[in-house]
Amino acid sequence: MAVCTIVLLGCNKNDDSAMPETASLGAPPLGFDLIDVPNGATEVDVNPILSWESAKNPEGGEVMYDVYLGQETNPNTIYASDIGETSLEIKDRLNLTTTYFWKVVAKDAGQQTSQSNISSFTTRDLNLPDSPLTASAEFPQRDRHSAVVFDDKMWVIGGFFNGESKNDVWHSSNGEIWAMATANGQFSKRISNSIVVFDNKIWIIGGFDGAYKNDVWHTNNGKDWTMATSEADFPPRAGHTSVVFDGKMWIIGGAESEFQQNKDIWYSSDGINWTEATEDAGFPPRIGHTSTVFDNKIWVIGGAAPFTDRFNDIWYSEDGIIWNQATPDEVFSGRSGHTATVFANNLWVIGGRTDDGRKSDLWYSNNGIDWMKDTETGPFSVRYNHTSLSFDDRLWVIAGSSTNGFEQDVWAMD
Repeated sequence: MAVCTIVLLGCNKNDDSAMPETASLGAPPLGFDLIDVPNGATEVDVNPILSWESAKNPEGGEVMYDVYLGQETNPNTIYASDIGETSLEIKDRLNLTTTYFWKVVAKDAGQQTSQSNISSFTTRDLNLPDSPLTASAEFPQRDRHSAVVFDDKMWVIGGFFNGESKNDVWHSSNGEIWAMATANGQFSKRISNSIVVFDNKIWIIGGFDGAYKNDVWHTNNGKDWTMATSEADFPPRAGHTSVVFDGKMWIIGGAESEFQQNKDIWYSSDGINWTEATEDAGFPPRIGHTSTVFDNKIWVIGGAAPFTDRFNDIWYSEDGIIWNQATPDEVFSGRSGHTATVFANNLWVIGGRTDDGRKSDLWYSNNGIDWMKDTETGPFSVRYNHTSLSFDDRLWVIAGSSTNGFEQDVWAMD
């Protein structure tokens, strides 16, 4: 006879709550490795594509990725987040010759994470072309001209060739084909003026047209020029420099006669009314120097005191009034007629004339104090009184005076 046993599980009739469930987020994404760029790689392009393995989710759900990229050995800055793919193209150009570290964090819908290993790579040096973008631009040969970036174009204005100063204006959107905006701007033919872009206009300040000038002109199209003032508050001058800083235009140094060089600093918010920030910036009077804005400071580099010395000193100011010397020790040889520009998050100095003659060397710094020589011999001929620009993710050198004479070539480096 079969025996049936019945087990009754009792409960409190007053307890109608559901049976408790154990909450679980499940397992985090599985471990994964970085694939490309390989760890320790060098000469990596400045816009690399980073890729990594897929981090499998044991629960079968979606996995997203955060990419960390920086110069710290354990990067803690998210470069891109919530990426659904397993690769990322770096579209914001990285610095040249710089070591970067990167890692990827995988995360599931419950924000559980797993992290890859940390990998590093070093970016490439500046690419130096074998030939100019154009050896004979549409504009005539020249030196002591001005150049600026405005309205998504490069502009070349005035200068000197074959015994005559110029006031023509040219522009290009690619550096290869140049168009003339005007053969004769309304301002007088001149050399050694300064130029800036301010208030959506190109401004020309002072210069030399047979006399030292302190007039100020501007344009919004390169063809039609308006005189802001025929005699600004600062003394007439040439061989000075100008920058835009703190919402104002600034002029620095220069010469008001063959024997009178200045170390004064002036500024204006409208191009008409000018205020002297300081009569004595602390550095020696000079002409043929360069000035630029970098790291929220105004920088003055090199130059010359006629009949005496060429300088290799570097000065900076956070307010245009108080100036500090960045490099008490010699970095590059003293020079004038060189150029300085900011490119790829570095401050660059290019060419110029030294006591030993013209140069084509390139130097760069990420802080204005520590300098590296990129090359002693650039791809272009040795020269001075040229211009340099940063445009379209490339570093440009335009015309100037070389041992071959006046140039009309255009070089692009990236």
